Amino acid sequence: MPDVNVALVFVIIFVVCLCAFVAWCFFFFYRHPMEHDGPIWPQIVTVFSLTLTLFTVLLPPLDIANGNGGIPMDDLWYATFYMQAIMLSVITPFAIFYHQAYNTGDMNDTGTGMSLAKACQTKAMCMAFVRTVVASAILILVIGLIYFGLGQAKLQIDTFSGKLLDISTATDINTMDCQLATEGVEACDAVQVDLTMDVTFSVYCIAIVAFIGWWIFAVFAGVGLYAIPIDCYYHWRSRVRFLDSNERAMQKELIGAKASKLYVDLDAALKKLDGEEFVSRENKQELDELLKDKETLLLHFKNFKVCEDAADALARPDADNSALENLVMAQCVGLVACIFSGCISLLWTIHIIVYMLWVEDPLYGFLNDMLVLCDRGWEFLAIMMYSIFSFYMMLCVIKGNSRLGLSVGFITLHPLQPKETIVSSFLVNTQLMALASFAVVQFCMHGFRGYAGPNSSATAIFNVAARNLTFLEYWYRNNVFVWILILFAALSTVYLCLRPPPRLDLKQQFQDAVELDADGSGKLDVEDIRAHQEMNQEMTSAETKADRAA
Repeated sequence: MPDVNVALVFVIIFVVCLCAFVAWCFFFFYRHPMEHDGPIWPQIVTVFSLTLTLFTVLLPPLDIANGNGGIPMDDLWYATFYMQAIMLSVITPFAIFYHQAYNTGDMNDTGTGMSLAKACQTKAMCMAFVRTVVASAILILVIGLIYFGLGQAKLQIDTFSGKLLDISTATDINTMDCQLATEGVEACDAVQVDLTMDVTFSVYCIAIVAFIGWWIFAVFAGVGLYAIPIDCYYHWRSRVRFLDSNERAMQKELIGAKASKLYVDLDAALKKLDGEEFVSRENKQELDELLKDKETLLLHFKNFKVCEDAADALARPDADNSALENLVMAQCVGLVACIFSGCISLLWTIHIIVYMLWVEDPLYGFLNDMLVLCDRGWEFLAIMMYSIFSFYMMLCVIKGNSRLGLSVGFITLHPLQPKETIVSSFLVNTQLMALASFAVVQFCMHGFRGYAGPNSSATAIFNVAARNLTFLEYWYRNNVFVWILILFAALSTVYLCLRPPPRLDLKQQFQDAVELDADGSGKLDVEDIRAHQEMNQEMTSAETKADRAA
């Protein structure tokens, strides 16, 4: 048995810790503030599921780095799949059912939060347990019935037959006259046949989960493939533009007027909802528009404060400019991320077209040839590039999930939005990401099969057994999912380019304020100036009212 690569063991431990850190940051950034008082362990399940999903995507590069080394990658793969299966079928559904049945309205005697006796609610746990058992039993029954009916794989192999020849008379295979399905050749005949073989239940479960995940992956990754660079560009485009003193004074008055009007409109909308048991469609649409206006106004106010603080900092050279520098750095990072992600998306698109769309005899190896060349010079660089391309496809899935979400028609269920995602929506989205992670692994293993070769443990699972199962083979051989990915990538790119978000340019806002002046004098009314004097109070009240309405 080969010696264990100690350095690779430490790398695997580091990758696990890195995935856990990224999962926690992602959860913290998207979590709704009200979840601070919710049950703790569903949040732990969410972070652990995200960690396991990210580790699954980064496992193939580690498998390739191990090669025929001493680390039993087969056992590590199956351990990861078993944990994913338990999370998908038992733990995460139980957390979803428990969180839905969890009662957050019970307060302790002081009225400050949940009491310790009610922190773990027995009734909610019993309901979640029963629902989880029923759902898991149905899932296992369905997969078991499909396995006993279609649990076989068909492999195309070449069979050779012919007379025994004297090996001393043959210099190479061509002198033996071996030809494929050619009549009249007596020395050697070769025929392609289908070899039917049974697969284990664990491999079949992996293949079924990957097949389901392919639908999620093809849609979400297609949407996110160019949504990442385009959104990074829009983030950089909406950076703060500085104003002179007169323009800043006019912006103060404009923001004050808008804040005052927004406060009145929100207060009127809330009065319409008093005593109403249900919200009508018209009231909901009006409230949604007011909330969007609130978000735009808050961002406008934030940009203005940056301009004003920057002007004050320039007037006082001894002032602390760290906050301004951090904001400028964040804007520069957005531009760099746009260029970097755009290059990776373009490389992936070219590789898909020239290599992955061709069932046999690809036009060009492209990324495979590049990784092989890097592997000859510095193996670690090739592994890092493989990891970056694999992880980027998972980021595309996450971006597509946040962009498109679990949509039914024009309704989005369990949206994934920063600072507005509740734990139950998190759990549902982690299910989708976990399913898509299997497809990401299979997609990368198929796309980089020229570089990975037959030595990795994942090759036998994904490129041999999973892609040749009965009924599933037709979807993979015809590259149905790859075509779906390209279609959604093209449609989403056109949509994002034609429907950009509005620019939050303060100078443009200033020009609009002058043009909208009713008396044509280019100055605001006394009421607007009075509204500016109460700007801070009005902004706080508007935000509170909007949060209550939400």
